[in-house]
Order: sequence, then structure tokens, then C-alpha cells
Amino acid sequence: MEKNTEYTKNIYNQYAKEYYKSMIVGRFSNDCVEIPAVKKITQKIKGKKVLDVGCGIGTHSKIFAMKGAKVYGIDISEEMIKIAKSRSPNCDFRVADMKELPFKNNTLT
Repeated sequence: MEKNTEYTKNIYNQYAKEYYKSMIVGRFSNDCVEIPAVKKITQKIKGKKVLDVGCGIGTHSKIFAMKGAKVYGIDISEEMIKIAKSRSPNCDFRVADMKELPFKNNTLT
């Protein structure tokens, strides 16, 4: 694993719980801008497969699943994936680096 990748992984593992707590309380940019925008642009994903790269705690993955998509989420942080799995157990979350997708032939078949 590259030095920068390892550093990033360690930072996200260290702050995963605090990040999740901040999301529960709510953040203006996320609640008022980002989430409504994601909901708007994902109107027609029912029955589709979605790969959420850098899914973090699964905020977007959860929205995609609620809209009827089969969701796969990857993140380099084990701690973020633990939280994502607890929030959306119907999604397929995996610890992985986006440079090395954990899917056969790099596809969601």
C-alpha cells in the first residue's frame, strides 16, 4: 500500500466515529445541499447496480438503496465500513482501495 494511501486510511479509521456523530447532528452543507442534490439526480436507479466509491459511513449508499438500487460500497477505512454496515445492512460494503476493486473483472455482475 502506498504511503499516502496508508496515511489516509489511518486518518479515516481514527476519526470515523466522530465523523458519524457530526452527521447525526447534521451539517448544513450535507443536509441542505448535498443530500437533496443526490436525491434529485438519482431518480431512476431502481433495479440498477450502484458502486459507491469512497462510501464512508454509507450516507449516499443508503439513499441509493432506498430508491431501489442494489448497492455496493467500498472504502479504505475499516471503521467507516463498520458504521456503513450497521446503518445499511442491505448494502454490500467492503474494505477496498479504489485502485484495486474487489470484484471479478472489476464489474458488478
